[in-house]
Amino acid sequence: MEILDLSHNRLNTIPSLRTNLKLQKLFLQNNQINHIKQLNYPDLRLINLSNNNIKILHNNLFSKCAKLVEINLFSNNIELISENVFNNNQLIKLNLAHNNIKDIPPLLFRKTIEIKYIFLNNNQICELSEKLFYDLEKLIRVNLSDNNIQEVGKDVFSNCMKLEWLELKNNKISKLPKEIFIDLNSLLKLDLANNLIVDLNDDIFNRLFNLKILDISLNRIKKLPSSLKKLNIWELYLNSNPLIISNYTIIGPEENKLFISNYFRKSEN
Repeated sequence: MEILDLSHNRLNTIPSLRTNLKLQKLFLQNNQINHIKQLNYPDLRLINLSNNNIKILHNNLFSKCAKLVEINLFSNNIELISENVFNNNQLIKLNLAHNNIKDIPPLLFRKTIEIKYIFLNNNQICELSEKLFYDLEKLIRVNLSDNNIQEVGKDVFSNCMKLEWLELKNNKISKLPKEIFIDLNSLLKLDLANNLIVDLNDDIFNRLFNLKILDISLNRIKKLPSSLKKLNIWELYLNSNPLIISNYTIIGPEENKLFISNYFRKSEN
């Protein structure tokens, strides 16, 4: 048996199954599971545990599932994540969105070298530790929206050379290190909307050569960084900022429509 679907039942734990089943996909979403013991399915590639009541992810929980490429823990009550819970070097997609996570262990992703998609949005995360996503060279998308993030270390995304989509909207970020995006040459979309950002370093966007969509709306920005002028932006959102702009030119590609939704308060000088 390669696929087992036990979703939409009333299970409060994962039933014991023979390890010789050659199980590849296990669907357990929409149950009442509140505790997980170490899983031992060597051929498992996908597990869906979304919409349950899991609170803790213990060390080595998935260590005997060496072929696991996707883990879905969306919408549980996860509060605590142990540092060695994801020791799976084949993992590609991890969904931890809509939980109660406050702290992320600094070395949580150190062995997930193949990971491409990480969803941590809609939690209660306050801080991103230095080098949290360091050296995840295949990472494509990270969603950290709708948290309580106040600080972001300058090396959080170091060497994430393939990152294309970064979402940090609806947080409490007041400042960003000027080096934070220095390795993100492949970034296509950056969403920083609805934070508390007052100032952006002039050089902060210097290395974002491929950026097409930038949202810095709903912040407290008065002055746009000079590096913004160098970008070949398609969509730019600046609305609801106390911007003071005088003789500022933003160049977009002629063949694409440039969206600039803004509230400009011109300088009196």
